Amino acid sequence: MESKSDDILIKTNIKKIKRQYKDNIFSIRMKSNLTKYMLNFLDFKSKLNFAKTCIFISNNFIENENSKTFDKMKQLVEKYPLIETNFDVNNFASISDNLLKIKDLIKFKDSEEDIAKYESPEMRRNYLKIENKRNSFITLGNCFNWPWKDNPHYWTINKKYNSNYFNYHYWYLYGVCWIHSYLIFRNIPKGNYKLFLNMRYDNEKFKGQLKLIISYGKHIIYFIDNWPSLYQINEFNISKDEQDNKIKEDFICVIKEEDFIKEENEYPGVEDEGNDRYIKKDDEFYVEFWHNGGQTKKGWYYGGARLEEIKTGELDEAIKAENERRKLTGLNYETSPPNNI
Repeated sequence: MESKSDDILIKTNIKKIKRQYKDNIFSIRMKSNLTKYMLNFLDFKSKLNFAKTCIFISNNFIENENSKTFDKMKQLVEKYPLIETNFDVNNFASISDNLLKIKDLIKFKDSEEDIAKYESPEMRRNYLKIENKRNSFITLGNCFNWPWKDNPHYWTINKKYNSNYFNYHYWYLYGVCWIHSYLIFRNIPKGNYKLFLNMRYDNEKFKGQLKLIISYGKHIIYFIDNWPSLYQINEFNISKDEQDNKIKEDFICVIKEEDFIKEENEYPGVEDEGNDRYIKKDDEFYVEFWHNGGQTKKGWYYGGARLEEIKTGELDEAIKAENERRKLTGLNYETSPPNNI
């Protein structure tokens, strides 16, 4: 989203000149349309120098650059609904007389500082990060509600460790029997993705205490029983965060373009359990955690999840990595309703 022109504009504050200009060959013969068309054949630095020659060229230069910036903004907002802009992308008249800078106009829905303040009921929020020209969609546990979350005897915010996304802290499970929590991805462009979880543990007895269900609306992609495995608990033991304090993610699976299916395939006995039933939307991805048995569960640091874009030509390698990960964890991935649910 940045270019050499942005670097120049950061140091430049160019505004339209309001006073009446003297007519010249460009204003008389070429007028605005042809002048703007000609500007498109120059590199940005040349256009900037050309704009200094007269008021007519300068104002046309600003209008032309703003128009291109405006079009870029419209394309970005259409492709990434999570982006906010500082002007109405549906109203061209809102463009400023100043030379617009994309860098100053694009922002995520919330700053990283704001994200750390989310300790409230469900807000159904996601965050878009673009790193190395690769899109990642992130969802945080603190943006959603779940049973007993507001009871400090069962769940609490752990502020000692901040190796969650955006340096946010984890929710910590002190002890509870009934669990149903979920992470939701909204407005995800159709494509191939890797799903990562950011979770930590400090109790080996948490092994196999949950059912992990990954779905698109009511269409189940994977049902993983007896989650997490002992391998995952040891690999993501919270004590290791004190050594490097870096984000370490658990690669769960590949979500393929063909998984964007709007059809009902819910496992029986899961969604209808309890009174905290969430009405699913058929165009959202869900990562759900359900209790597995009635014993008390504790020792879980609940962070968030991330969907990372898989580029063209990388799908086979990603599937191979998923299969290798399954062997390490020893988890069984179901794609049809198990008989014992």
